[in-house]
Order: sequence, then structure tokens, then C-alpha cells
Amino acid sequence: MTDDWSEVVTEVIIDHYYDPWCESTTEEKREWHVFALFLMKVFTATAKGARDHVGWLLQRPFPSVSQWMGEEGDKFRAIWIRYRTKQNLIGPFLRQNTPIGRSMPL
Repeated sequence: MTDDWSEVVTEVIIDHYYDPWCESTTEEKREWHVFALFLMKVFTATAKGARDHVGWLLQRPFPSVSQWMGEEGDKFRAIWIRYRTKQNLIGPFLRQNTPIGRSMPL
């Protein structure tokens, strides 16, 4: 496995008939659109980034915002955040932002 992502080959699958909302009610669609606006306002996501994130969530077992923000989503985020934090976030952050001789509690 390489750490150089430029060597990784990816293939994009485009399906013009895919409808992420096919099983969503009108109310669920509205909630997801409001959630996308929340991502744009609070996390300064772009419109495309927020839309892509909602699309990603709709492919997971979270048909509604309340499930994503509820207990099921908490469990899913805990696993993902724990992995991402250990692998990618804490180490580089501490190496770049911690003065020598000073430790930061995790």
C-alpha cells in the first residue's frame, strides 16, 4: 500500500438513473435539504460538498436526519471518528502545533 494518492487508480461510476431520494418522503427530503444548509452555515461546506455528504449519508442506513443525528448515527460516527482521529488527525496536529517539551492531553 502506498501513501502517495497520486498512484491510486480510481474509477467513477455514473448512473443517470440513480435517485438518492427514491425511498424518502417529502418531509425527509426537506429535512435533508435543511441539514445541507446547516453544513454550509456551520461547517462552511460548499453547496456541492454538502450535497455530496447528504448523498453519501443516504447510501448508508440513515434514511432520515433524525436517525443520522440520533443514537444510530452516534454509534456510526464514534467508529468513524475514532479511526480517522487515530490515523490522520491527532498525530499530524500534535507534531505541527505542540511546542517541544509540552504535551497535550488527548
